[in-house]
Amino acid sequence: MIDQTILSMAFLAGATDLKYRAPLLNRINVFPVADADTGDNMRHTLSSTMGILESHLPVSFDGLFDLIGHQIIRDARGNSGVIFSQFLTAFFASVETTGNLTLKSIALAAVQAEKNAYYAVSSPVEGTILTVISQLAEYLTTLDRCDNLEDHRGIEQHLAHTVTQTERLNPTLKRAGVVDAGALGFSIFASGLMLVLPAIASNTGAIEKINARISGKDQAAIGKISDAMLPAISNAAGRDDTAFKFCVNILLETGGHTPDNLADVFCKYGASVDVARSNTLMKLHVHTNDLDAVQKAAGDLGHIIDITVDDMARGLVQRPAPGIPQPLLAKKIRVIGDSSMSLTETIGRPHDIHQIENYVSVQGEMVRDRDLNRDLLFKRMRQGHLYKTAQCSPAEVRDFLDAMTAGCEHLIYVAVGNAYTGTQNTVRKIADTHPKKDRIAIIDTQAASGQQGLICLVAARCAEWGMDLEEIKTYLAHQVRICREYLVIDDLKHLARTGRIGRIKAALAGALSVKPIVGHGDSGAITHAKVRNHTAALAEISKRIKTHPGRGTFLVMVEYTDNKKWAGRVVEHLKTELGGDCEILSSPLSATSAVHMGPGTWGVAVTRVEHPCISESQ
Repeated sequence: MIDQTILSMAFLAGATDLKYRAPLLNRINVFPVADADTGDNMRHTLSSTMGILESHLPVSFDGLFDLIGHQIIRDARGNSGVIFSQFLTAFFASVETTGNLTLKSIALAAVQAEKNAYYAVSSPVEGTILTVISQLAEYLTTLDRCDNLEDHRGIEQHLAHTVTQTERLNPTLKRAGVVDAGALGFSIFASGLMLVLPAIASNTGAIEKINARISGKDQAAIGKISDAMLPAISNAAGRDDTAFKFCVNILLETGGHTPDNLADVFCKYGASVDVARSNTLMKLHVHTNDLDAVQKAAGDLGHIIDITVDDMARGLVQRPAPGIPQPLLAKKIRVIGDSSMSLTETIGRPHDIHQIENYVSVQGEMVRDRDLNRDLLFKRMRQGHLYKTAQCSPAEVRDFLDAMTAGCEHLIYVAVGNAYTGTQNTVRKIADTHPKKDRIAIIDTQAASGQQGLICLVAARCAEWGMDLEEIKTYLAHQVRICREYLVIDDLKHLARTGRIGRIKAALAGALSVKPIVGHGDSGAITHAKVRNHTAALAEISKRIKTHPGRGTFLVMVEYTDNKKWAGRVVEHLKTELGGDCEILSSPLSATSAVHMGPGTWGVAVTRVEHPCISESQ
């Protein structure tokens, strides 16, 4: 049981590290198709198992590893997820059989798991997760000992080096200029898992490192890999698979024997076929144009427990007409934000507000917010298509900060809340080592969308009014306290599909037929109210605005998705309700917010501002 507990903790060390690196893996995901979901798929594959282990430490029951294998198969998703699940089920099955953990038994388990992983793929390709799995098994069999952190560091370095070779081995990766996302994800996880070796040798440093990775205070070293990751995915990437419209994951209860060549059978329906099995459970992944045929063939094998379909259709990218780049103005204080906020260029640019770009995944490309055809985006979402978002890369942030700090004494970044994306943390890490770090101030709005946009606009106006940095920071702290946003969700299925429903769903307690009015709290989304229709929502929002805290003129931002006409009615209604003591702006809801909240969403962000005399605003 001691060994079982240590292995479980090492699993959590690797899984936690992988979870934190998921956005990075999404950003570089180009093979077999650039759909920016490798990190999410690998994280999802481990999610339930992490919960099981966390709730049972120290481990005190038999059959744990059999339970883990069963659960991982259920949660497996995507190419890398399915292959990953096959490795893990075989690894833990071997460990369960051999009993006591030793270097020899772990190496044997890795060899068995390698065979199982290759068996899951219809056409194994090197320069992928398979290559790193193979190298882990081979390396472990050559070790004489691994009872200290220096020996473990050798494993970690070997895996990291193998990841760097994936770009050389895989032409698609070479064209895109990135390493394989699944390979890197497995390397990160395996680095944590292999801490079990010095830990079972009673190395206290290894136990400390396991606990540090579980708590997020330590991560596997990936060397210079992150420096080579390009911020945008090459158009040339993943073309072999973009002929297929749907990414399908099916969980089956087979109830008996299935053909050994099952992956080959499904190849006639598409590509990227992977099959994982655990006893009578089977997980099938395939890219296809013929959903009906795939579902029928799967149904012939047994009972379909669950099926998910992601759309990979192209057509949402619209490039703006090339224009003459506008030089940055020389300023004492420059204010910037990111594209999680709802603030159009028309509103922001007169105040010299610039934004760090987020991305939406559109089959084969990571598309900037500004380059999306929003009308077509919402049309396809209403048809049931699913899109995903990704944050900017550290390289982009470095370049952006370099450009924005030029020609100004101070730079204020009005940041999206950490509950919604990791952009703020990325900026903070880069700013900490930036040559002009003493000139960069970061304001956490604890919000996104219109609320973040209004605070950013107020910051820029304060700078123009002549307030110094400390006065602006004090006034913005006041704005963070009083600014509110009321977002009306037309249909909760979009939040549910993208996994963002969280506290909102809990607050609604199953009342999914209503229109929730949501906003921002200290740690993410909160529910302000529940209403039956949009007219009732507008009445509720109007009532709340009239009692809004603070003094001075109302500053209001009305946001919309594919309902601009309705937004116009909201503007006119609020003008009547608030009289002349208001300034009302209108902006599309930020695309990265809209992808999660869905078409039909609209909202109102509100604050109150007065002449920027700090003594009066407290």
